[in-house]
Amino acid sequence: MENESENKKEDEKEGKIDSLSLIFQCDLGQQFTGTLTSLVEGKAEIQFKPTKEMVIDDNGLVHSSFILTACEYASLVVTNKENLFVQSVEAEYLAPIEVGMECIIKASIKYNGDKKNIIIVQAFHKDIKVFDGTFNILELEQHILQIKLNEQME
Repeated sequence: MENESENKKEDEKEGKIDSLSLIFQCDLGQQFTGTLTSLVEGKAEIQFKPTKEMVIDDNGLVHSSFILTACEYASLVVTNKENLFVQSVEAEYLAPIEVGMECIIKASIKYNGDKKNIIIVQAFHKDIKVFDGTFNILELEQHILQIKLNEQME
């Protein structure tokens, strides 16, 4: 028990966040989001492996929306706050993804403000960068669906 406590203190010094301190929650499912493999303060890593259900043609090409979904998830996880909303995304698809191509998605915080966060996300298959994006994430006071939009615009 004492070792566990010491390890937790050491992790906190290094900025590591264990899965119990993950504030952001997503019920979408790992088949779409990928698997969170690393989360330290300001950085997250996701392992994503496209499945045959994501393929759009007979050649095994995976639809780009699936890589975008996993990258968006990485941007939200690294922000790690409640009531997040993706305001905008600037994305570049740099190489096609085929079924079964394992990708490592890396997200890092570029700017962490009071209500706005800018997150850089890159995805790699082996040493090939396949995706490069910037996500603008808003932190809202309440869930987006509980906000009366006309009141927020005033």
